[in-house]
Amino acid sequence: MTSGRGRGSTRTVVRRRWPFILAVATFVVVTGLIAAANGLVAGALPAAVALAYGGTIAITLATYRHLARGSERHLSVLAAGLGVAGTTILAAGAYWHCSAGQLPVLTQTVWIAQLFLGAPENPFGSAPGCPAQQPLALLLARSLALGVVFLGAAKLVLSLSRRYVTSMRIRSAQDLVLVLGAESAGDYVSAVGRATGPGTTTAAVIDQPPTGLLERSQEVLAIDGAVDDPSFLERLLPLRGASRISSVHLVDPDPETNLRRLDVLRTIVTPPRRGEALRGVVRIDDPWAAEEWRRGALSDDGWVVDSLSTYEVTARALLRQTAGADHDHIVVSGSGPLALALCAAAAQAMRERKAIRDLVTDDYADEGTTTDTARLTVLGPQAGDLTDNHAVHQRRYGNSSETLVVMETPVTRASVERAVSGARSPVVIFTEEAGTLPAELGARYPWAIYAYSSAATGIAKRALVGQVRYFGLALWHDDADASDTWARLAERAHKLYLARYGVGHSTAARPWAELSPFYRGSNIRQVTTVLGGAAKVGISWGPVQEGPAGVAVVTPEQIRALAETEHESWCSYYLRHGWKAAMHRDDAMRTHPALVPWSELPPEARDKAEKGVRDALVMLDAFGYRPHQAAAGPWRRFVRSGRVKAQRQSTDFAWRTDDGQRLQGRAGDWLVTGPDGRQWSITDVKLRATYTYVEGETWARVGSVLARPAFAGERIETLEGGYVAVAGDWVVQDDDGAQWAVPAEYFAINYVEVPAEPAKTG
Repeated sequence: MTSGRGRGSTRTVVRRRWPFILAVATFVVVTGLIAAANGLVAGALPAAVALAYGGTIAITLATYRHLARGSERHLSVLAAGLGVAGTTILAAGAYWHCSAGQLPVLTQTVWIAQLFLGAPENPFGSAPGCPAQQPLALLLARSLALGVVFLGAAKLVLSLSRRYVTSMRIRSAQDLVLVLGAESAGDYVSAVGRATGPGTTTAAVIDQPPTGLLERSQEVLAIDGAVDDPSFLERLLPLRGASRISSVHLVDPDPETNLRRLDVLRTIVTPPRRGEALRGVVRIDDPWAAEEWRRGALSDDGWVVDSLSTYEVTARALLRQTAGADHDHIVVSGSGPLALALCAAAAQAMRERKAIRDLVTDDYADEGTTTDTARLTVLGPQAGDLTDNHAVHQRRYGNSSETLVVMETPVTRASVERAVSGARSPVVIFTEEAGTLPAELGARYPWAIYAYSSAATGIAKRALVGQVRYFGLALWHDDADASDTWARLAERAHKLYLARYGVGHSTAARPWAELSPFYRGSNIRQVTTVLGGAAKVGISWGPVQEGPAGVAVVTPEQIRALAETEHESWCSYYLRHGWKAAMHRDDAMRTHPALVPWSELPPEARDKAEKGVRDALVMLDAFGYRPHQAAAGPWRRFVRSGRVKAQRQSTDFAWRTDDGQRLQGRAGDWLVTGPDGRQWSITDVKLRATYTYVEGETWARVGSVLARPAFAGERIETLEGGYVAVAGDWVVQDDDGAQWAVPAEYFAINYVEVPAEPAKTG
């Protein structure tokens, strides 16, 4: 069936070429007829003959353009070819019986060539054997020759001036996306261009004249120049300041080249206005190096940078392929960087889904991932080393490492069969060349199989053997956009916003796919502002050197400072896009009451801004970005104090925390109410071990615990379920290792720190 469809497609293509072939044949026949009619002289026939002939040429060109789906590529070459052919045939017919007594054939050839030089011979009326009047064919030939010369001159001028015109368009852009090293990543660059909204110009700067995909792209301005010459880049920047550059993508395959170019840009690009951030995306293919650099490069100089890795991008694309098909088991074969990236991407997807589900409601489901329920097995001789590296990779940034099933054995048909044993709908991903093994499995089983091939680019759209689809590394895949980490994070944060406030209550409350570029840009701006502003308030996103004990709280003061910076950024963004302050919000008129300085905002508007910052921190945590600061200390010992009310429950029960999170208690547990009305559950054994009965429902708190500040968005696995900490919470741990969260105000009243013992001296 497949081959039959292929033959049908070929016949369709051939049939579509017949109109063009017919048009060319008509042009040749008409040209030949006019050339053969030597009796036709200028003025002997109406001008309609010349117009009809010109129409023949126009129809031929229009037919080609239609079959090429509107593309103008090679159109000028075709026009020049028709002109040269028509001139030659018509002039040959006019001069055929006329050589003015000179050497035949050679004389006519020279005369035909002179038509293109603008100095045609006119032997008619005086030379022997020549007509008394100039033939119409020669007039048409002279017109065509002049047209060919003019077309060539115009193309030369345009070619010489195109670079200047392109340069001016780039310099005058109101919102510029700059791509360096684009010659090796044409698909990615075109995707970046398509992802930008109206008013944004995407410019690709390369070392050589644009060719191939970049030359045909309608979304990207391609210009060749000395990419590594700071003076060239400086001349290329927008005329009235580089703050109008919204993002820079450095996509050369060599990471050192990209980092060197980034250093140059940081010295010549004017920092953005206060409260804004300039996004930089740097290609670093190795996933270890990409993640390490991504975190360490965040700074307070107005830049927010991200790394782009072919392994990470391909891993996310493969997981998207497995989504929505109800797969219950994913087997990853291999131990290289792609396998590591797949494990990291799966852990990331789980964190993202849990973050949204925990913050909104228990039954909220995020689309696009099956990793919450699908079991993940790593298969291969070095599977143990890979999972160890994955655990180190996760713990290095304060993230928990989920347990992966490890099968440390050679990859064979038998070992793959054992790995998927019992699975209802498995997925097998070969991250390294596996010879004929994928095809052998595909011929035997209806499994979804993805097999790496160094000859492939992207993921194949169709299976070749069974359900086997081959794939290769790429910076961009067909089923995704070219978004960087921050754009993807902004999309998740927007989904959280819709889950909380509902879809459609304003033009900003639309699903991400339906959101206008303006609101998409504002969502991304919020994330990058929080990232870029965090360093200014003493927060770091880098590795947690001391494990969980090194993670510190984001204080209320820091939240307020970030919210003020975010508000300034928001105002600047809206004002730059034509919005104005007014008493009421009107999206059509672009007016908003909050477009005022922070000091003039009402308390409810400030609270909303702070909540937006907290949400951004939560989503950053879901992406594995957990803030810490040097002031954070290790676990400290505290003594419990104060009294509570406790009631034992006879059935399972549930309650919600102050910020709406739902937790679960079981029959026989106690529901405890603190002096401030805050409630939580505790088992009977725990109650009697950590409280002393006083009277009635009153119990006194006793004993000591370990505690440390929580950080915004930290997920704490309590006995009652997962809890996501907010700014100001403390994490408390008892002697059995059980943990729970306590708000800052309650902690200050009910916990007293045990003074550290003075160091003994000899």
